[in-house]
Amino acid sequence: MIKKVFIPLTMAMSIVFFANTSCEDKIDESNLFTFTGMTISEFLESDTTFSDFYEILKHAQVSVRQKSSLDKLLSTRGNYTCFAPTNQAVRLFLDSVYDHRPYEIDTMSQEVANTIVLNCLIDHGDGQPLLSTQFVSGAIEWTTFNDRHIILDFDTIEGGHLAVVLNNSSRITRSDIEVSNGVIHAVNRVLSPSTASLSALIAETPNLLIFSHLLEMTGWADSMLLYRDEAYELLPEGYLQPKKGQSWQWKKPNPAHRYYGYTAFVEPDSVYCAQWNLPALQVENGKITNWNEIFPIIEQRCKEVYTDATSDDYTNPYNAVNQFVSYHLLDFRVPFNNLVYHYNELGYSPKKPTQLTLDIWEYYETYGKFRRMFKITHSAKDGRMSINRHSKYDDAFRGTYKELSCDREGIEVLSSNGKYTNNALNGYYHIINGILLYDQDVPNKVLNERIRFNAMATMRELMTNDIRSVSYTINANHNIPRGYITDFWFSDETEVTYINQMSEHSYEGWRDFQGDELLISGLVDFTFKLLPVPFDGTYEIRFGMTNQSGRIMGQLYFGTNPDNLQALGLPLDFRMSTSDPSIGWVPDEKDVEINLENDKHMRNRGYMKGPNQFAVNSYGNAMTQPLRSATGTRNAIRRIIYTGKLEQQKTYYIRVKTLLEGVTTNGLALDYMELVPKWVYSGIEAEDIW
Repeated sequence: MIKKVFIPLTMAMSIVFFANTSCEDKIDESNLFTFTGMTISEFLESDTTFSDFYEILKHAQVSVRQKSSLDKLLSTRGNYTCFAPTNQAVRLFLDSVYDHRPYEIDTMSQEVANTIVLNCLIDHGDGQPLLSTQFVSGAIEWTTFNDRHIILDFDTIEGGHLAVVLNNSSRITRSDIEVSNGVIHAVNRVLSPSTASLSALIAETPNLLIFSHLLEMTGWADSMLLYRDEAYELLPEGYLQPKKGQSWQWKKPNPAHRYYGYTAFVEPDSVYCAQWNLPALQVENGKITNWNEIFPIIEQRCKEVYTDATSDDYTNPYNAVNQFVSYHLLDFRVPFNNLVYHYNELGYSPKKPTQLTLDIWEYYETYGKFRRMFKITHSAKDGRMSINRHSKYDDAFRGTYKELSCDREGIEVLSSNGKYTNNALNGYYHIINGILLYDQDVPNKVLNERIRFNAMATMRELMTNDIRSVSYTINANHNIPRGYITDFWFSDETEVTYINQMSEHSYEGWRDFQGDELLISGLVDFTFKLLPVPFDGTYEIRFGMTNQSGRIMGQLYFGTNPDNLQALGLPLDFRMSTSDPSIGWVPDEKDVEINLENDKHMRNRGYMKGPNQFAVNSYGNAMTQPLRSATGTRNAIRRIIYTGKLEQQKTYYIRVKTLLEGVTTNGLALDYMELVPKWVYSGIEAEDIW
């Protein structure tokens, strides 16, 4: 019998399988073998433990377009990870599918064979297959042949042995069987992820009855049903490949699919009952029978926070309950271990992911009519992932940027829902340990700060389709076709490539905020949508720049009508050295006052040095050279492109258009932006350098 262990988040985010010395004496090393002369197919055929699975391999097909059987594919060269179900696991699965026993393998339908096989195989391409030493809690970075993520977690079994559980039900019983074309891990259950939509999966989960009921009555359940853009599937394979950019761009693939996705942050029933003092739930056949006692309390609590929501129609966005529910939802898919992106914060080393150095956060715009955000912070101190946490940091010029105090703990996001899966066909839900509200402190305290965000984090298709990556071993660059990203438009003559810098081959130097960028080349002309501001007021908008030769001189435009934006001042020359007097970058000196004076002169010209919170890349070592003071990367600066009034409920866009007549191959890197309220840059105290 498996005993569930609730691992603290600092371990759940980064614990490595069998890496903890306290567990090393319990490893059964007799199961670790290398079969260098055998392929996956040959090993599975030779080992009677997997005879049923091998027979199914001969029935299953690679894909609809590629009709060859999986046993033939797995007998060729490659780099595959195979989570192979034992014979007992296969029989358990078939017993759950078919009414009669025994069931003959050779009469199995194509659909069932594909379900068993495609969900347990990962093709790593040129990368390396997964050994147990690489296992971390959360969604496995690579998707299966069925284009689904496998969710990995850790348990203990009798005797205190550490166990790895996949998709909440399949336990690895034999690990790291290395063969010539990959690695095999034996599992005691067939990997079969849910085929339910996100709202349907929540409805099926016994401890989420209240939120599921709220989803249904507000109509939000029906807004989370889309799965895949079938029109994109019909596009020719070479659709809109780059023609004018650098030669290496021509080899980058288009995204294989265009999926839709959703994410929900959900309070379990126990949290509602405890924190809102609800009556005990009475449940029959999965339904709450005393809803009439419970709902009035929930509605009243919502009205106390969403005071301007006066509609009595629960499906109306001006209804308080409707707004409460919508603030829990994102219209893109984010697994737990992608909620924040660790890469180049000061002192961090991607090779040592357990050693967090600084708090890192991400801003998310929630689903629905009202453009609201929440902030997710990953604490370096205790490893907790929290929504709308507010802290004070050591942000002095010679400070550390460590947390000094916290006046709002926020709501913790948990890595799993225990024995219940959170991995739906079109998204994830994440359990939270408090009731999530957009109260007055969220815009006025939590979000009333310098909002630095990755431009790609606002593009839902990059998130949902796993184009944005937190892997340090995947070099997943993609050509981005026109129309693929909903809120990002570019001309016929513009070419866009997503660049992931988080590979083992990344060289020294600035490797982008969070390790990725959109490289925009050709005749550059593109427009994108900004995150909302938390309240009406005066703001600065800043553009993260990496100037270098081969870039463009471009005109920036700004406004609320993407088809008629107004020019912002003079054109920007992205080729200009930052030591040019018109920018005025100079190295920091020992005297802080001199440095602050230099910063002031640079601001007067409309520029700022890079933030001190992030560092230039030193792959394999801790990143200790702050971007601000890195003499070899003086091209990484911030440009203040707009100062003026912004309104919370308005949507703002930025356009960049080249003024050069010729085609550029390295035109512009779209990386990060900053939205900064006036009190930060023009308050009693000077803005910090972080």
